[in-house]
Amino acid sequence: MISNISPFIAAGSKILFEFIQSGNNSVAINEIQKSTELSLYQLNFLKPQIFTDNGVYKNPAVGPAYQLMANKCQQCPWDPIFGDELAMLPDEYSVGLPLSKLPAVIADMKDLFDKYPTAFPLIGLFFRLSPSARGIMALAHGEETFHIDWTFPMRLNPFEDAPYGLGVMQSLAQLLVFKHGGRPHWGKNGLAFFSHKTLSTRYDIPKFKSAVEKYDPNGLFSNKFGSRILGLGKDSYEVPGKVSHCALQDYCICSKDSDCPKKHKCGSLIGFNVCY
Repeated sequence: MISNISPFIAAGSKILFEFIQSGNNSVAINEIQKSTELSLYQLNFLKPQIFTDNGVYKNPAVGPAYQLMANKCQQCPWDPIFGDELAMLPDEYSVGLPLSKLPAVIADMKDLFDKYPTAFPLIGLFFRLSPSARGIMALAHGEETFHIDWTFPMRLNPFEDAPYGLGVMQSLAQLLVFKHGGRPHWGKNGLAFFSHKTLSTRYDIPKFKSAVEKYDPNGLFSNKFGSRILGLGKDSYEVPGKVSHCALQDYCICSKDSDCPKKHKCGSLIGFNVCY
């Protein structure tokens, strides 16, 4: 999915994104988004092709998810060749929802973006489909599922500075999870979406608990995150000491302005508390 990229271009892109986001430059970031969209159809100088097949441009791309989603780059944008700060590190959201809810979800997303336009410059809004899965805790458990992913470039100081469009991205994530019953991807999203209360309405937690007790009776593989999921411990979690604004990276849903980064306040855009 991601082609090779020069480390100099990657570092330059990180600096460019930092400059654009620090100035909240909507014109520039929308131009990058246009180049991302254009890269789906033809070559352009600002954005390499998203899909490649043995180095040859190919779109639409059809095939198994593990092939479509696997990056084959030898020189990748996130390589810390010039240090972690200049690596093009992305942060991301990903939510799975029942395919039957697709029309309602699209309608709500359109309403959100009509009211609060924003940009998704790296990969746009990425939709993928999954067949029904048997896994108890699978995102597609028991039903055909569509997944919505979006990524955004981390700031040079991700613990203090907000990415572009933070309030809209948080609104979208909460809309998908809390209104439409979406299942947050286990390896993405912030910890605020992984409370026992939220997950117990989306998964068969008692059945999963029985499996845990059967295959790990001594708790060899247990941890605080697993205990929260099972409802065995406190629903709170440890926040790293360097985090001073818990809502910035979704360690919490904001309840006061100090939960949000500088130049942002806590409030509602479409009925959910977000930083904007």
